[in-house]
Amino acid sequence: MILLSVTIAIFFLVPACLLLIECAAAQFPLRKREDLDAAERCRVDILIPAHNEQDGLPEMLRQLKSQLRPGDRVLVIADNCTDTTAQVARKLGVEVAERYDPDRRGKSYALEFGVNQLEDGHAPVVVVIDADCFFGPGSLDRIVQWAAALRRPVQAAYRMELPPQPAAFDLVSYLAVGVKNLVRPAGLRRMGLPCLLTGSGMAFPWEVLRALPLASGHIAEDYNMSVDLFLDDRGAIYCNEAQVRTLLPSGFATAQGQRKRWEHGHIQIALQRTPLLALKGIFRAKPSMLAMALDVAIPPLSLFITAWLFTMGATVVLGLIGRNWTPAAVAATAGAVLVLTMLLAWRSLGTKNVPLHIWLVVPWYVLRKLPIYVAYLFRRERQWVRTARDSTPAVTQAEPIEHAVASEEVARP
Repeated sequence: MILLSVTIAIFFLVPACLLLIECAAAQFPLRKREDLDAAERCRVDILIPAHNEQDGLPEMLRQLKSQLRPGDRVLVIADNCTDTTAQVARKLGVEVAERYDPDRRGKSYALEFGVNQLEDGHAPVVVVIDADCFFGPGSLDRIVQWAAALRRPVQAAYRMELPPQPAAFDLVSYLAVGVKNLVRPAGLRRMGLPCLLTGSGMAFPWEVLRALPLASGHIAEDYNMSVDLFLDDRGAIYCNEAQVRTLLPSGFATAQGQRKRWEHGHIQIALQRTPLLALKGIFRAKPSMLAMALDVAIPPLSLFITAWLFTMGATVVLGLIGRNWTPAAVAATAGAVLVLTMLLAWRSLGTKNVPLHIWLVVPWYVLRKLPIYVAYLFRRERQWVRTARDSTPAVTQAEPIEHAVASEEVARP
């Protein structure tokens, strides 16, 4: 029983406590980096991987152009398109590179192809943004300035907006994505640590991006790139003051398809790559690298809750049979930590969008996502699949998450 208690503590209590620390740290204000905001805005190359994006691309490029400066270059990678994405982009006056390789599909291959196109005459900084995303006002300038000054990748706050008339499951999904994209990165920056890339609104110094093994074919290319950066001690810095926005996939079936790719990729990265990251952190005596290994190992929130529910039930049964309640007590403690974590995350994301009682829907949401985790064991997602688009969101004035607003002192990254 003691061994079982220790196992539960490692697999549930440790990551639950780390998640709580990150969400608690996000409650404290972040200090604005006037020194970085005042840095010189260098020329930038903007890569836009696009697969069948003819409908949303015109509005996206129109808004992007409003933030460009002389000398900036926009390159749309029309990747294995079967529509008029390339023609639409050319008509809008941006550079287009078409790629056809049905055996090598996915964003990682498109990024490698795009970086190769930029080789001659490249800018000091390269920004990657998805074709369905929009920068908030001034956000492009800010992440370019930060990346150039820090010589590190910079990740903008990647917000997924609620669709019109969201269903209860949309609200839960909004919370789950917000915890991953906004709350946890804000907490990590508050602690002076780098963050995971979230896939869009990323600025890279050229030499950093060029050195990355981009064409991995991994279905969660942003997680894979993040681990490569952590191993090189060049993890991305979170820039809460810059915003990139898109619309949350509407409807459970559409969101389920996207989450399957994300979560299968996350689980695969956690199992395959975090042990090496942790070992390097130990042998190099780098606590920050070890902390990032633990951060990557935190499972997706719904999987975490699912695993905890099953473990809690099993330990209660063991307690009834063997009269040893230590494992159940450890599991219950982990559950209490998770509940507190979710409340802090809800507070950070803004209580006006999601009522508190929406947490009552979480058990049903988790049950409906069980097929994703069962599929990982028997029918794992191995290929990149484009998420269906409903519409494109309007860009509103960028605003930081409520309790990670830039104002007070924070350890410099």
